[in-house]
Amino acid sequence: MRIARQLPDDQRLSFLQDACTGNEERYQEVLAELSVENGSGLDWWEQSLDAPDDAPDPGATSLVGTLIGRYRVTDVLGSGGMGIVVLAERADESFSQRVAIKLLKTGLVSARLQSRLKMERQILASLNHPNIAKLLDGGATSNGTPYIVMEYISGKPIDDYCDEHRLTIRQRLDLFVTVCSAVQYAHQNLIVHRDLKPSNILVTADGTPKLLDFGIAKLLDARQLQHTMAVTQADVRLMTPDHASPEQLRGDLISTASDIYVMGVLLYELLTGRKPLTARSNRLADLEQAICEETPPPLARDLVGDGVRLEPALLARLCTERSTTPAKLRRELTGDLDNIVLTALRKEPDRRYSSAAQLAADINNYLAGRPILARRDTWAYRARKFVDRYKYGVAAAALALVALITFTASTIEQNRRITRERARAEQISSFLIELFQQADPSHSRGNEITVREVLDIGSRRMQGGLDTQPEIRASLMATMGSVYGSLGLYPDASRLLEDSLRQRVQLFGPDSIESAESMQQLGRTLLNSGERDRAASLLEEALAIQRKHAGADKLPLASAMHDLGNLMQVQERFEEADRQYGEILGMLDETSGAEGALLVETLTSRGQLLAYLGRHDEAIASFRRASDLSLRVLGTNHPDTAHVIQNLADSLSRQGRLAEATPLFKQSISLYRDLFGNEHPFTMMALANYGRFLQQSGELGESEAILRETVQLNIKVRGQDNVFVGYARMLLGLTLLEQRKCDESLGEQHSALRIFALTLPPEHLYVGSSRLGLGRALAECGRPVEGEKEIRVALATFTSASGVESSMVSIIEGALGRSLSQQGRYAEAEPLLRKGYLTALKSRGSEDSTTKRMRGWVEDLYGKWGKPRVALEFLGNEPELR
Repeated sequence: MRIARQLPDDQRLSFLQDACTGNEERYQEVLAELSVENGSGLDWWEQSLDAPDDAPDPGATSLVGTLIGRYRVTDVLGSGGMGIVVLAERADESFSQRVAIKLLKTGLVSARLQSRLKMERQILASLNHPNIAKLLDGGATSNGTPYIVMEYISGKPIDDYCDEHRLTIRQRLDLFVTVCSAVQYAHQNLIVHRDLKPSNILVTADGTPKLLDFGIAKLLDARQLQHTMAVTQADVRLMTPDHASPEQLRGDLISTASDIYVMGVLLYELLTGRKPLTARSNRLADLEQAICEETPPPLARDLVGDGVRLEPALLARLCTERSTTPAKLRRELTGDLDNIVLTALRKEPDRRYSSAAQLAADINNYLAGRPILARRDTWAYRARKFVDRYKYGVAAAALALVALITFTASTIEQNRRITRERARAEQISSFLIELFQQADPSHSRGNEITVREVLDIGSRRMQGGLDTQPEIRASLMATMGSVYGSLGLYPDASRLLEDSLRQRVQLFGPDSIESAESMQQLGRTLLNSGERDRAASLLEEALAIQRKHAGADKLPLASAMHDLGNLMQVQERFEEADRQYGEILGMLDETSGAEGALLVETLTSRGQLLAYLGRHDEAIASFRRASDLSLRVLGTNHPDTAHVIQNLADSLSRQGRLAEATPLFKQSISLYRDLFGNEHPFTMMALANYGRFLQQSGELGESEAILRETVQLNIKVRGQDNVFVGYARMLLGLTLLEQRKCDESLGEQHSALRIFALTLPPEHLYVGSSRLGLGRALAECGRPVEGEKEIRVALATFTSASGVESSMVSIIEGALGRSLSQQGRYAEAEPLLRKGYLTALKSRGSEDSTTKRMRGWVEDLYGKWGKPRVALEFLGNEPELR
């Protein structure tokens, strides 16, 4: 060791080979020890096969211009103690091609090194993947020196590429997922890379990662062992130590799990800029102890307290390279992402991800906001590992625990239950893992697979699977049905939820908690799809069962009450719905995560009820409370937060507070699109409300464009005669009316009324609103008598509905006054128009479009009546009259 340390790099390898003749194990240990001391892995002796340096050996330059097979050498890319890598191009000029050629140095062509080069050639020849550097050719020079010809990759090591291009955390994860696909492909071909360090993954200028250097890879196929045994025995400790798995350092059996560990190291580096574990010194033994025994720290360890553990300059560089801030980086590196990386870095191979594809799938779960498979180590596991490491100390301390034997015995049954639950969870996990693996290109034939397609695959598999586990089958059906419902795919959701309910009734009985849960899920789905009668029956029965089983946990009962409250609101049982919401608000604790989430939903539902009744001040207060709570409990990127923001914007706009409403509308639509896409019911409803808002704001052209898009989206997703198509047509008709496009406006209003008549009872407020819109269009388009008739029907509908704010009725009376004024019935119109205008002015403000429209109607009345002075006196004394 002392002599080897003092020798130049190009002499050290020959010395070690001579000094360790006949003792291969000693040779490998000394080699690895020196590699760690140099801090460069194996690169000091193997630069030509691993990662050539940028200072070619002067002797290697003599190769420039010479022929190696069909290729002419144009440059030397690197030279190490053992070999050379040169850049070359085809010499026959049949086509232009640049390649990289590896060849051993003359004088070092031992049988062992030839076997390694032959092994690398054999491995590369079996691989054909867009993210793996390709083998193009191979052979031996005229003097017998073996070489291999590979695709030339012009790129940067993956860590340098990420930092230089300032990739965000999400962009780094996307790039890493692509690397996972290459590693998975190698594993499927029974090849373990064993050296997945950053310098062996180059990223090209267009952002394509390429996996290089299978020089120390291992073949797993038993049929090939006879050809590779000599090499694998000699190279048992070939590795880059700080990018090695515990089993590699211990010299244990190598499997694909070793690459999973090293990929965890790589991902840790890409995210944090540092290695997960480091040795206290340059000694290999210290590094082995760290990697084999110590637990990697959390990703955000050095970012605690706004980065106080990092030098300010280092923290600034770290954030700049990731296009983020310290606070945001800390948030991103905690929670699920931390669990994913630490799962890959587990000491025991069988506790890591089972494959590179599973690791990639969990990263994609994280990126898409889905639940992940990775979980933190449990207290019990950490305690067991502690005992393994400190057996004698724990044995002595155990004497003090004799008094707890009775307690220990009492936990046996609990452990059995845990075991059963674990088995159940593992079966569910196995099913879901298999489901998400369908997104693997090997299953999807290279096509992108959507969430809908994954659900469809799972649904089909459910039909003939898990027959021996009916409880798990019913549970998975309920879960998948709920996901279908969340995507707005109500028919598919209903089918699965019907099956789940049927099975749970058979398994647990009709009055069980499990059956009530399925009743709620199905009832909620039916309500959203417009099947109100069946929904009512299910939701009322579910609530009755939950009341019967009510205990200390208030959440199941409160959830059932909330669902029934929403049904009551749709049925226009407004007072009952309001009482229901009020009872829930008195039951739940907003400091509890789950209860806080349901409080957000309840406050939002109550705000919608109040807004529907025209009680906008109360609605806004409810929405603001819900918004504050949602941001605290659920965060910004959550569907419920988007719902609250959308509803708050709508209520503000109806009060004429347009400047406050505008950014909220845009924020909510952006959230909906990011979370659900354009064709989800939530996004379509948000677009409809935004179109109405733009009409209020006077942006009529943009309003028309958005509402036309909304109509077409609803027709595509829901069909021609859906109630939401009617709602969008009604709003479009009003926007067209404001532009004096009479024929088109009347067409849309007639279509809306026809749809509502098919789908809703005649006393429903949507029907009343539609008749009001049609009446206004008729009156403004030269048919005031027909308009009066429709508006009077609308007025009767709103007047008879319980809980409707009087201001809403007064505004409809103003519209009636307008139709009378257009018939010359000025005396009848005057009180209605005056009252409507003053009500709009008081409740919505002078800048609201309804208020401005009413003012114009009053001016038109007195102008045609020949009383301009009365108009001036009335409109000039608005504050006094109010």
